[in-house]
Amino acid sequence: MFNKFWELYPRRLARKDAEKAWGKIPIHRHIDVLEALRKHLTMWKQQGTEKRFIPYPATWLNGARFEDEIEIAPEMPQCDWNRNGMRDSGSGRCEAQAIKEHERQFYCAEHCSRLGLKFLRAA
Repeated sequence: MFNKFWELYPRRLARKDAEKAWGKIPIHRHIDVLEALRKHLTMWKQQGTEKRFIPYPATWLNGARFEDEIEIAPEMPQCDWNRNGMRDSGSGRCEAQAIKEHERQFYCAEHCSRLGLKFLRAA
């Protein structure tokens, strides 16, 4: 199970210390730790956390960070507008993450402005 943790953790430093910290966690909690790590990965990605600000694996484990209550923003879907600004289905969709829903369609900030849709904040 430690190898799975190590594979998932984005900042792989001080492996021996991390293995030692992992060994202190009861075996029945290992799955909980991996699930919590996946939530942290999502949070770090959403917040744009730079790798250097992610704690060392041993620090994360020793601090029982897997027990933290974290908030993850709901993922918005991909922008429904086409890349070239046309509704042509063959032109491919915009690759930006949507930030606004309008009439059951989702749009990124750039396409909200093109369509004259107001949004509260840019992503």
